[in-house]
Amino acid sequence: MVATSPHVRVYDMIAFGDEVPGILALVCAAREYRQRHHRYPRSLLMFKGNSRDGVGGHLVRGGLSYLDRSHVPPEIRRAQGLDTFGDPAAIYKEFLKRSEVKQIALGPRLADSALRAMLQEAQVSFLSNIEIESVKVDRDRLHCIRLTNGDTYQAQQFIDATVNAELAQFAGVPKYPGFGVMGLPEAELSVTLTFETEGLSIDKLKRTELHYLHRFADVQDAEAQSWLNTAAGSNGNSLAPKFAKCERSIERHACWPGLHRHPNKSSFHCLSCLSGHNLRPQTECRHVGQWQYCTVIRGAIVLECAVV
Repeated sequence: MVATSPHVRVYDMIAFGDEVPGILALVCAAREYRQRHHRYPRSLLMFKGNSRDGVGGHLVRGGLSYLDRSHVPPEIRRAQGLDTFGDPAAIYKEFLKRSEVKQIALGPRLADSALRAMLQEAQVSFLSNIEIESVKVDRDRLHCIRLTNGDTYQAQQFIDATVNAELAQFAGVPKYPGFGVMGLPEAELSVTLTFETEGLSIDKLKRTELHYLHRFADVQDAEAQSWLNTAAGSNGNSLAPKFAKCERSIERHACWPGLHRHPNKSSFHCLSCLSGHNLRPQTECRHVGQWQYCTVIRGAIVLECAVV
């Protein structure tokens, strides 16, 4: 970094925002620069969030903890010799490895540590808790960023590492509102709350989820129906019948291991092996002897099968 005055700082590269793709782009650019010039560039990562809460945008500070990775169809994997998720870019593979990602689950703290290490190795400085006041564009080229604290940051190259192309919009780049490219300018992605739990097992989570799914399906459950109505913007009345109609499917989709005895019938349905035919308990299910009474839901006896 070169300080030309107390309030103007000059870098080779500046990334605004700290979403993971932008950080990886900055690291790649710094490494490429070093290959060509035998030294790392003067680089800066600046973003609006608080670095104490982590570096890595919505995956880290937002606690998303989930990577959107598309499965490659089996026939293509076999023909091309690819893994389940194909052949990602080397920099992304490095990030996944350093974050100890096995499939799609991402630990925010591990990702934060991995990104900080990669930035430190590339000698990238970072500045958080900032807001852009204005930018200067010279001949269609972004020249510098002025922050609300009065400081100005100038660079040869800028990377927009935000979710909504904030830096590009400041520079006057046109952006379609909403899903304007699909003719839906008023539509937007919904905001989803993320929360962190501790001491909650997968089994307990399944039990809790199924319990509430059945409550939503019960049109006589006034409290649950009021929750639906609030969540659906006063349109919850149309959801309850759909839950009730698909009650049997709800059990399967919840991945709940158990045995379901239909009301007034002697047929059983084992949700662990998904056998849909009539079963005589203790004789025809491959999970013989593993059943335990769990609960009674809307007159249906649900027996838990301990084998998953």
